[in-house]
Formats: sequence, structure tokens, C-alpha cells
Amino acid sequence: MTDASRVSGLTAIVPAAGIGSRMGADCPKQYLQLAGKTILEHTLERLLSHPAIAQVIVALAPHDRWFEALPVAADPRIVRVEGGAERAFSVLNGLHVAQGKWVLVHDAARPCLTHGDLDALIAAAMNCGGAILGSRVRDTMKRSDGEGNIIATVEREQLWHALTPQM
Repeated sequence: MTDASRVSGLTAIVPAAGIGSRMGADCPKQYLQLAGKTILEHTLERLLSHPAIAQVIVALAPHDRWFEALPVAADPRIVRVEGGAERAFSVLNGLHVAQGKWVLVHDAARPCLTHGDLDALIAAAMNCGGAILGSRVRDTMKRSDGEGNIIATVEREQLWHALTPQM
């Protein structure tokens, strides 16, 4: 397995253009406070603190009025791009300015990323040409008929929840 600690120059893209309409809050969920900072600040600081990440591209909504006030916005390793109407367009806009050969994409509202998980992701990507973080499904999974009627229990042994980052 590749030693992830020897990898450098990675670019992280953080789609942060969502408006969080389902939450019904006064601001998008990435700007909600958690332990004295916004969720987005925690996420960006976690990525920037990893030695392999040289650049973080943040895709922001065109009307975003919160990001510039964050202390982390002044970090020279952060590049801002306009986000799209959907996550895929925000990622694409980030890819247009990415400098590294390797890019990872991480959700703005997922601040609990560990360096151990990043190391494992990087090592797997270097060995396989790409990787994704995931966790095994633990809950019972049911298949329905489309009308709300349960028709089967799905075996979960080979099911995984897809997480971010993806590289």
C-alpha cells in the first residue's frame, strides 16, 4: 500500500453552494455554528491541516454573503469558484481550476473527517486509480413495491453507504 504521508500537492474541492432549504434555517447549513465556528470552517480547516492537501477549492453560491466574513477565507490556499445549481456543476467548476493531478471532493457539511480516513483514502486511490470513503450498512434494509408495501428484506452484507471525500 502507498504511504499516504509521502503524497503532496492534492486539491480538495468543497461544494458549498447549497442553500439548505430543507433545514428551514436563516442561513445555509454549512454556515450554522458548531463549537464556536461554522460547519464550513471546521471542514476547511480539517482539509487544510492535512499535509498532502495543497489547495482547497470552495464552490460558493453566487449570492453567498457569509464566506468572506470567515477567518479561513483569507487562507491563500483557498480558491473560490462559483457553484452551480447542482452539486455536479459545482464540482465541475472546481475541476476547471484545480492544479493537482489528484483531486478529492468533500461535502461542506461534513466536518468530522479524520486524518486517518484521509490517509486511507489517499493510499487506496494511489493504488487503485481512485477511491471513495464508505461505511458498511448496519441497518435493516427493505425493498418496496413503489407503493409503500415491503416486498423483501435486502441482504446488507455487501451494501455500503457512500461517504466523502471521493478521490
